[in-house]
Amino acid sequence: MTVCSYTRHYKTDVLFFQCDDPVYGGVGAPDSGENYGPAPDLDHTNPELRITLKRWMRWLVDDVGFGGFRFDFVRG
Repeated sequence: MTVCSYTRHYKTDVLFFQCDDPVYGGVGAPDSGENYGPAPDLDHTNPELRITLKRWMRWLVDDVGFGGFRFDFVRG
């Protein structure tokens, strides 16, 4: 079994999280959707976050072998 780890181009930053997320204490823009408790509310207005997410998703497809994505909570 091969263990994959995404480390290149990866950065976690409080700027990536919404400023009004009650758990994760981000400093990004205010939330524009519903709160989702199990994970931080991401600030999708942040261009650096969008670039990071695209790199991560490209890695999942190219290196890990994902065939697609399923978005179960897109309203949040």
